[in-house]
Amino acid sequence: MTQKKTIRTTVIDGKKIIIGTDRANISAPETNNIVAVELLKTAEYAEAEKYRISVEKYRDLATDAYKNWNATPAGALSKPDLWDQYIMRRTQHQDELKVLANRISLLNAKRRDLMIQFAVYHATKPDDYIVEDSVIADYEAKNAALTKNQVLEFDGISTITTIPNYKGMEWFLYSTTWTYGFIDAIGTDLPAGAKTRDMLTDAEIAEIEAQKETERIAALDTTAKEIEKQEKISILLAVATNMRFELEVQGDPDAVTKARDYYVAELAVIEATYA
Repeated sequence: MTQKKTIRTTVIDGKKIIIGTDRANISAPETNNIVAVELLKTAEYAEAEKYRISVEKYRDLATDAYKNWNATPAGALSKPDLWDQYIMRRTQHQDELKVLANRISLLNAKRRDLMIQFAVYHATKPDDYIVEDSVIADYEAKNAALTKNQVLEFDGISTITTIPNYKGMEWFLYSTTWTYGFIDAIGTDLPAGAKTRDMLTDAEIAEIEAQKETERIAALDTTAKEIEKQEKISILLAVATNMRFELEVQGDPDAVTKARDYYVAELAVIEATYA
């Protein structure tokens, strides 16, 4: 029998999301009170108690034998026999002590087993749940099978469910144009056929950014649109002027023409964009 474990969770968007497992906390005072009673019923306790009594018996016999030997006058014919009797009792006492030490070791092992068998458990944290071994096995299997953007949800009793995790991510879906949105809650899946940004190609990202810019400009009121257009034209004029000066420094006889052509072409783009 092994010590029970807990499912550790954190609450996100009202869901208990599993963040790992841990050993359940055993309440020592409560468990010790139960084990103290149960231990007295075991064969290991009976054996240890038997040899404890035997050790005390041979200790007392050895003590008495030594006293008899010590009280006998030197030179008495019985003194060597009394010493031999003392050595015998002391040896018996030491032999029983060795056996008792082994029985105490077995008793301690039994006590550890009983501490698990009769354990009174407490969760270490408010969002931890003490569960059966079968739930832990289910968690380990499902956790090993998780793929990107998946997490495990726990019902607080025994059921573990794999759910999507795209929280805080933007999705994109193409039909004739791109539609897009944000997922703001864990457990919400992508719309059918949608992609996250890391699934897009560079060309698709460029299309989306261009579409977003078109939509942004279309949402501006007339005044804001005109102000932004004039700002873009001013920037374009500065770029074209700088181009002319650079070309003239380089000795290009067509510097003005090239700069003007660039300006006219880009101006047409700006006018079309803000039309």
